[in-house]
Amino acid sequence: MKSKFSNSFLLITLAIVFTISLTFASIELPRLADNLLHQNYNFVNVYTGGDDLQELKTELFIRHFHLRTIGYLCLAAIIILIIIGFATNKSGFASLGAFAIFLPVFGHFAATMFFLGGLGFLRLLWLPGLDVTFDIMKIGDAVFIPYRIIIDAFNLVGINLNTILPYILIGIGLLIFCFGTIVWFYTYYNQKELADISIYKNSRHPQYLGWIIWSYGILFLPGVNMKQSYEISDSLPWLLSTLIIIGVAMMEEIKLSKKFGIRYENYRRRSFFMFPLPKYFCKVITSPFKAFFKKYYPTKKSEIVLVLTFYFFLISIITVLLNTFAQMKVPGKWIFESQDTRSVAELKYDFVTNSDRKEKYELSQLLVAKGDSSVQIFIDLLKNKDLVVREFSADALGVLISDKAVDPLITALNENNWRVQSSIINTLGKYSSEYAVNSLVKLLESESTITKQSAANALSKSCTPAAQNILIEKLASGKIKPTNSLLICIAKSNNEEAIDLLINFSTNENIEIRQTSVIGLMFLKSPKSIPILKKLSNDADWEVRLYAEEAIKEISNQTNST
Repeated sequence: MKSKFSNSFLLITLAIVFTISLTFASIELPRLADNLLHQNYNFVNVYTGGDDLQELKTELFIRHFHLRTIGYLCLAAIIILIIIGFATNKSGFASLGAFAIFLPVFGHFAATMFFLGGLGFLRLLWLPGLDVTFDIMKIGDAVFIPYRIIIDAFNLVGINLNTILPYILIGIGLLIFCFGTIVWFYTYYNQKELADISIYKNSRHPQYLGWIIWSYGILFLPGVNMKQSYEISDSLPWLLSTLIIIGVAMMEEIKLSKKFGIRYENYRRRSFFMFPLPKYFCKVITSPFKAFFKKYYPTKKSEIVLVLTFYFFLISIITVLLNTFAQMKVPGKWIFESQDTRSVAELKYDFVTNSDRKEKYELSQLLVAKGDSSVQIFIDLLKNKDLVVREFSADALGVLISDKAVDPLITALNENNWRVQSSIINTLGKYSSEYAVNSLVKLLESESTITKQSAANALSKSCTPAAQNILIEKLASGKIKPTNSLLICIAKSNNEEAIDLLINFSTNENIEIRQTSVIGLMFLKSPKSIPILKKLSNDADWEVRLYAEEAIKEISNQTNST
């Protein structure tokens, strides 16, 4: 009796020690690895979801280092590994594949806005999906619901788990995993063929259960990336890896059932597959399988594949429905906002009379959503005494592009407030009409440096041939300063003078201007720029070197093809 107690105490102690160690490693090692990568390797200084130039820089980075090929090959290797695991009954291969699919989730620790920066480079495995759309990673968002249920349930009794719950889940998952592993070793050491004691009484696959709970906690660990524009959901990888693990467990049960026969069937009846749940829930969860195959457990691999495919599509459909009719503010919490029923007149009144800037902006967006019926309202409000109303009205007319807004916007250019005037200028830049372009060209002669530069940047947005010509002239004379948008605009002109300007700016002291100038020369593909590009291949800035090498390739390919 004493010996049995000592062995149990030792097992529990070992499980707790391993759990604490692995919990710490799960949280801290990714951060340390991310910091180390940032200190020793260069990543492009862009953020995913930015403008066309930033997206181009991202693409050039991926292309230069052949990252797309590497990512596709790695994902293919993982898929092959999983298929081999199921085909040959080697559960270790399939489990390893499941972990590899989940591994890039640690990329959300990355302290950069670039989605492949730092530890984010692991997301190379997901490039086949990310190349389609980043939103594809949200297909499994419905898996966040249990997390939100736990948070809200504890909130009802005054307990806030928002910060600590991820760590609790990680710890619980690792404790179950470690304890299950130790019990399995104990069973093996005592030469018992079937582990059906201790934790195995409640879960036939405690290691897999522990891994699933641990990885679920990892999903919610706070990362430093906050902007939605480059946030990549981790729900799809977790869903896929979890389904694979469940499939592996089912495959092992088929083998054990064949090996132990009635003994294993009796063990099945008195234990749970993974997570102990009330019998009612177990029946609901397994009902699709019973309906499909008229039995309680799969006996063929094809049955495992079909049932897991069914649950994948079920969760995906739930996610699509939720994301269609609601907006997810935080993981697992969808806000079902009823459509605003206020009329255009009512929204206009609230927009003008409200004193809160944020609420004014939201009201302006509701008016924008009303479409063309709001255009005249915003035109009239360009004369409103409230400068915030004038500013947001000008911004709104940049979304609701309408020819009848051009004249009122040009008239409003005599605005005294620089912030409102900047909004008007910026909006006019989105209109390609000759009248709008000419009005912005006149502002290039303004005595105000801010007005002049704002007008130039606005012209670069319309980027009509007339705008390109005047921008080239003003840049050449030094009357306006080069910016990324200006350089990209003149690079689209296929103008000989533009080539000379970009060659000149490619040696600018400003690193960002040098980078954009080189990319501009790539657009123009002029053999005339080859000498400077070769020189820039040894530039002090690694991004300039990268873009210069890619530009030389582009120009050489065009020269060879002609």
